[in-house]
Amino acid sequence: MKTDTHRLTLSVCGALTDIPAEQWNRLASAACYSPFLEHEFLASVESSGCAGPETGWYPRHFVLRADNRIIAAAPAYAKTHSMGEFVFDQGLAQAVMGMNKAYYPKLVATLPFTPAPGYRFLTDPDYDEAALTRTLCDAMAVYRDEAGLASHSILFADPSWEPPPPGPDRTESPFHPWAHQYFLWENDSYSGFDDYLARFNKNQRRNIRRERQSVRESGLCIRHLTGGDITDALMNRMYDFYRSTNDNFGPWAAFYLNREWFQTIGQSWPGRIILFGAFVPDTDEPIAMSLVVRKGGQMIGRYWGASRYVPNLHFELCYYAPIEFAVSRGIASFDPGMGSTHKARRGFGSREFISYHNFADSEVSELFAAVLHQANLGEREAIRALDESVPWKAPKAPN
Repeated sequence: MKTDTHRLTLSVCGALTDIPAEQWNRLASAACYSPFLEHEFLASVESSGCAGPETGWYPRHFVLRADNRIIAAAPAYAKTHSMGEFVFDQGLAQAVMGMNKAYYPKLVATLPFTPAPGYRFLTDPDYDEAALTRTLCDAMAVYRDEAGLASHSILFADPSWEPPPPGPDRTESPFHPWAHQYFLWENDSYSGFDDYLARFNKNQRRNIRRERQSVRESGLCIRHLTGGDITDALMNRMYDFYRSTNDNFGPWAAFYLNREWFQTIGQSWPGRIILFGAFVPDTDEPIAMSLVVRKGGQMIGRYWGASRYVPNLHFELCYYAPIEFAVSRGIASFDPGMGSTHKARRGFGSREFISYHNFADSEVSELFAAVLHQANLGEREAIRALDESVPWKAPKAPN
């Protein structure tokens, strides 16, 4: 294990497309990393114009090299707003600005437009991970101060990962942890969908069966497509669905991706994409689809939309069909996307992830420390209550 970090070279890259995919993915393709850390995804949001200066996202990717070989990296962005991050810190931003303090611009290490826990630094397994992580954290703090940014944060962190605390010879303030809830389905070695249904109480088992039956009775064919089945036409249609869904949410929409992004990701990343579609019989025309990303034993639900309303079709394409797919292939977990407490009634547990925040101004840092302590207590209680609301059947009493 290599621990010497003194001979490394650090660069801050203004475009991921300037880094060859094979160099980046030598690290990012490892099973421990979120698929959204892979070059194909991160480059696609930049090349399509979704994450660039014109949208207030300025790529600032931190890259460590040894002998011109990438051994660690941290994708990050300088930002002039909080849109597309899904941490919802706008209220705190207003409070800070009300103190006549700067909240923007800021540096965020995150997965753009992706409210799914999984962010972490990429590190070469031949090197000491803690040493590389510390080097990258230090580099972010230095860059923040030299660039005159108000803060640097790590958003939607992988629940199994955390940044190191400052060492004894460090003077910078520690990261402030902010707890957030997300949903997660976990495969308890189910033999089939009926085996999964058996975990629910009688009423909810019956309810789910009725919901799935109503979709079958609609006459639509439910199919999944991946790999070579992902065509430009399907991704073009998926964009239409994505846009129509966001149109329904008005000012609360999350419309950050364009048609070019859907085309690009369909061509460069088909092995990661699964489309669950509802098709008119004997046609290739979907009236609804959901887009799920898969890597190894994890699936992450992202987008959904329909051209007409069919009762329970949303539940089928976004929850039941993906769960059935996951069970049939031994996939360990499925993150269906954030929000909507009705997910608990479909068997999705509530879990915690952390975002980490560090502020250049000491008074702002003190404000966050005070606010987040109470906020975290409330969020963790809400997570516990929501997790307990899953309608599993009562366990048998011991003999």
